[in-house]
Amino acid sequence: MKQSGVFYLQIRGTTYWFLKVYCDQQTTDGGWTVIQRRDDFGESRENFNRDWSDYKNGFGEPNKDFWLGNENIYMLTNNEEYSLRVELEDFEGNKRYAQYSHFKIHSEADYYKLEIDGYEGNAGDSLNDPWYGSNNSPFSTYNKDNDRSSLNCASMLKVCLPFVYTYISKKKYFIAT
Repeated sequence: MKQSGVFYLQIRGTTYWFLKVYCDQQTTDGGWTVIQRRDDFGESRENFNRDWSDYKNGFGEPNKDFWLGNENIYMLTNNEEYSLRVELEDFEGNKRYAQYSHFKIHSEADYYKLEIDGYEGNAGDSLNDPWYGSNNSPFSTYNKDNDRSSLNCASMLKVCLPFVYTYISKKKYFIAT
């Protein structure tokens, strides 16, 4: 049985670009690279109200609160086909998920625009909502407002938009430490 844990992953087409990532081998037969994690790990939490540079480069620890980094996600998802899985849990322990068979992040020149398709799950397809959805929308932070609103939503909500996702799947990218 494969074990979940922290591994080093090499991005296809690069020689020296290795990412320290958490690989989930239990969720739906494994093979998931965690790109965002927010949970209660019994210690102070990572602040996710960050600027553009932090979200570009990533922050946190892969086995705790974590963001892989938009540039890293872009490099991963523009080499091959990826899927995305979002897992949500409320304070009562109720769990929901949304999974997309197609997932891609565009380059920084396109403000790391999110591209998804092929929804399945029980959480609802909120990323494709015509009013509030994030599909085909650029990423925003409090210091780089790219959302559709005339207001700076990332600044007002103290969270970066539009991404609220967690896993991408591509089994052959796993390299053990």
